[in-house]
Amino acid sequence: MTRHQRRPEKRIPAKGIPRQGRGLAAAVGGWSARHRKTAVFGWLLFVVLATVLGGMAGSLQTTDQDNGIGQSGRADQMIDRAGINSPATETVLIQAKGFTATDPRFHAAVDDAVNAVKSTGAASAVKSPYSDGAIAPNGHSALVTVTMAGDPDTADDRVAPVLAAVAGVQAKHPDLTVQEFGDASADKWFNDAFTHDFSRAEWTAVPLALGILLIAFGALVAAVLPVLLASDWPSASTTASSTCAVSGRNGPRAAPPRPRSPSPPPPPDGPSWSRASPWSSPWPGCSSPGSPTSRPWAWPPSWS
Repeated sequence: MTRHQRRPEKRIPAKGIPRQGRGLAAAVGGWSARHRKTAVFGWLLFVVLATVLGGMAGSLQTTDQDNGIGQSGRADQMIDRAGINSPATETVLIQAKGFTATDPRFHAAVDDAVNAVKSTGAASAVKSPYSDGAIAPNGHSALVTVTMAGDPDTADDRVAPVLAAVAGVQAKHPDLTVQEFGDASADKWFNDAFTHDFSRAEWTAVPLALGILLIAFGALVAAVLPVLLASDWPSASTTASSTCAVSGRNGPRAAPPRPRSPSPPPPPDGPSWSRASPWSSPWPGCSSPGSPTSRPWAWPPSWS
């Protein structure tokens, strides 16, 4: 009678996944998981160096001439090479509902606006509507034209005194409407609104993102690092992928070794009383456990 035994299974090396099958990300993640402190402080040092070097290198900003396309873009480039720059202009609207521009009160408001803007020193030219004819046909509205001095690209940095002067004229003449609008004031308003909205979003979006990352990663360091990279160090935001390496339980690890099946003990010389016996019954007529006709073994064994 032949006794059947299982063939030994092929065992996978204890190190898990073979090295030739692991990618670069898995290798870096595994190294970071084994050297947590080195990985954390190494990435922080890299972020600091990237921020410093990025600040030293500076950045290049495009102009309207660089962004132009087609014939209009080529025309803008030709004008720029010729040194012809259009200055930033502002317009002060003076409007009255109960009287017209011929009224002394209207005339006084126009003179106050012209003198107030000139006194700031930020304007190279100020034109009265009585000199250039910028008066509405019905006589209830007039425009004071202001040409800003200096570079038109930075006029928004120097328009604040002009806005304050116009606001003073409005306070002095409450029975009229005195408002200002133009290139420099529009840019200043947009920049102020953008800065204010962005600073306010930091108090809502950043805590929300931190909470989501904390729930996703389950580790405080892994959740805080990408938030700091996105908010404080934008030039080094590409290093946010390191978050999976700073937490040992989040980084990729080698697969655990496959459990080996225990080798069966040698078969006994007599009958076995176990249903889970991994070998066939030594008695004739008895079925092997696990077969369709398996039944409990008992003593005395079946001889049929």
